[in-house]
Amino acid sequence: MTRRKSRTAAPVPVGSPGQTTAPGIPDSLSVGDQVAAAANAAAATAGGGTAALRALADGPQRIIPAQFTGTDAERLAQLEDALDGAATRAGRAIDLMKGWLDEQRGTVLREIHAHDLYKVKAKSFEQYVWDRWKLKRARAYQLMDAAPVLALMSAIADTPPVVSTATALVPVLKTHGADAVRGVLEQAHATAKDTGTKLTTAAIKRAVRDSGLAATPAAVDPATVEQARREEAGRKLTAAADTAERALALYEEALAADIAPADIIRAAVDLSRLTKVGRVLGKQTRVPGTPPTA
Repeated sequence: MTRRKSRTAAPVPVGSPGQTTAPGIPDSLSVGDQVAAAANAAAATAGGGTAALRALADGPQRIIPAQFTGTDAERLAQLEDALDGAATRAGRAIDLMKGWLDEQRGTVLREIHAHDLYKVKAKSFEQYVWDRWKLKRARAYQLMDAAPVLALMSAIADTPPVVSTATALVPVLKTHGADAVRGVLEQAHATAKDTGTKLTTAAIKRAVRDSGLAATPAAVDPATVEQARREEAGRKLTAAADTAERALALYEEALAADIAPADIIRAAVDLSRLTKVGRVLGKQTRVPGTPPTA
């Protein structure tokens, strides 16, 4: 059975193409530490959103009413403008913190997944991320893939990094390296500034295409295609097993509670669904693609 572990075990390509880690970061560091170190190094040289977070940590500038002078109408207008500005900065700070937190989530989850640390508390990674963090499997993998891009985005620009936008740049990072990601971001930001528009996922995708970094069809290697299909089959089987384990654990928890469900009719239907799945799985005696057992 193919394991998903290999997806995050390799070093994250945060440097230039062909370089596994950022300059000055030892290859011996764990995956999570490599991402964090690269993000910190980028932030130290580029500023951007991360610099804004540091400024917020030092304490926001407070409004001092006595500093506003003039007529009553002028003072009122000045105070209202100051409060509007404070609200804008607070909203931006919240957005920046959300992006920063998603980066931290992805970085930590990469480390936990790469070294099977989740097994301390759960049988599967899917069960762990749900029980501990209330994250679905797809969201956990999205955060892990996006983490290094979010780090670059927060270090380069003041625009709050968003997971959906970062996801559009993951292929660029994996194929062309961090310098290419920086180039796309700078181009997208310049275009957004010139046109007075916001930096959106669609704008990022356009910048990727304009930069000539969009994926192009390569010569089809039958062996590669077959291996990819086999790996996908393994991932599906593993996901099915993870889901089945979680379903069984939840059912056992329900039995252990020994409390009748509020909706008995719905409970009967749910039990029928579980029983049906159990009957179907009970008939399976071989791994897909292997000869039937004698």
